[in-house]
Amino acid sequence: MTKSPKETLKDPVTGKPLPKGVWYRGPGQYQARRMVNGKRHRETFASASLARRWLQDVRAKAHVGQLEPPARKRNQITFGELFERFGRERMTERDADRMGHLPGWKTAP
Repeated sequence: MTKSPKETLKDPVTGKPLPKGVWYRGPGQYQARRMVNGKRHRETFASASLARRWLQDVRAKAHVGQLEPPARKRNQITFGELFERFGRERMTERDADRMGHLPGWKTAP
């Protein structure tokens, strides 16, 4: 497997080579990526040193078996779940709207 060109670049701020698994995305944006047990863990940081420190932490936690699933998977909610939650929390007094019915205008005889 070959390295992507992004991973072999130097840090434009310091001129030093970026650590393996870290690449520069733009001003103040360094992305670190690590694959552990078939799951991709990825975070964005303000500096390359913070990204390198995070990679070391991920490696250590994976080695002792304390690594949690990626944040995106932990906090993910489907649209259906969000819609149901909105109906329960915000539409409790609006039964007609929850049933898909809007009240009609009453006209004078």
